[in-house]
Parts: sequence; C-alpha cells; structure tokens
Amino acid sequence: MPPARGCGAVLIKGKTVSLRAPEPQDLERLNRWANDPSIWRNLTGWHFPYSTRSTAEWIASRQDNNQTDHVFCIEAPDVGLIGTSSLREIDWRNRRALQGMMIGDEANRGKGYAVDAQMALLRYVFDELGFQRLHTEIIETNERSIQFYQKCGWTIDGRQEDFYFREGRWHGRLILGITRQGYVDLCKRTRYWDDGKKPAASPRAARRGKPAPRK
Repeated sequence: MPPARGCGAVLIKGKTVSLRAPEPQDLERLNRWANDPSIWRNLTGWHFPYSTRSTAEWIASRQDNNQTDHVFCIEAPDVGLIGTSSLREIDWRNRRALQGMMIGDEANRGKGYAVDAQMALLRYVFDELGFQRLHTEIIETNERSIQFYQKCGWTIDGRQEDFYFREGRWHGRLILGITRQGYVDLCKRTRYWDDGKKPAASPRAARRGKPAPRK
C-alpha cells in the first residue's frame, strides 16, 4: 500500500546530507541547473530551455503526497542545495520505481555527498517504504554515473542500442538496478551505517581494505 498522505514531506537524513521537498528558495539554482548543457546532455530526458517562470510553476506543482512521482532536494551542511534525487514511475503493487540523481555544481562532486544521498534514499525506500527494487537508465557515454551507481551496489541489468540522440549521434541506454537484498549486502560489506561520524569507503575500496579514492 502507498504511504500515508503527506509522508513525502518527511526529512530524510543521511550521515551528512538531507533529502527534502523543493521550496521556492530553490528557484535560482534549479533553474540554472536545468539550463546547464553540461548537466542535461547526460540526462536521459530532453527539454527546451526553461524560464524562471516555468521552474517556479514546477516547484509550485510538486505535491508532497504524490504517489507515483517525487523529487527530493539534496541539501549539504554549510552549502545548502547541491542537487536532486527522484523516484518516478512508482509501482506500489510491485514495489519498485525508477530512480535518478543529479549533483548540480562541479565543486560539490567527489566529496561523498552523492554517495550519502544515495544511501539515505536506499534506506528510505527499502526500510521505510518496503520497496523490493529500484532501477535507473543511463546514457552509455555517462561513465561517471555508471561508475557511481556500481559503487553504490547497483548492477547492469541490460543494454539497448541507439536509444538516445545527442549531438548528432545515437547512443545506447544502460539499465541498472538494485534490490533490497543488494542494499542489505552493500551495508554489510561497507558497514556504511555503523558509524555516522565517519565517511564510508566505497564497496570496491572496502574489499581492498583501503580508503575510497577522492575524485
């Protein structure tokens, strides 16, 4: 069954970042990121340039109790809004959803914020909402995102050729997924939630017994 009305407004906490609903004060950054070619060329969707008015209308249209589509703003301490994470096409009967994530400014990447946001969302959907599976779709040229999801325990489930058209060329689509058991295994392997004060190593680094490399 879907969660109780209004539960989407709950603040979701990681070890460092928080996930919250979009607010009017997020307008400037969200609009800037929506019009940044370096960001949207790697996203699976497509759109025309966004005006500040259309972004404001999008924020106002967000419903905290939306049962099929929800966007969270990622907020880091002393930085504020750094990106977004989403759950789309939520299927409550089969307990699954399409997940996406974006860190807006280059300066906020490679600091562990994205991993913490991903782990917080996984804990929320698997331990609180009772989901069984998440999946995501990535353009094959977006190697950074592919590596990120794999670091967070996701596996490549499939590939489709000539799926996205970018800059005059066709590119394939990779489908990645993670199950609840996959998340449980990831937590055991990395011991991510064992100590909220220390940043966790990546799964690959944990297997080597070395700290995660900084990008």
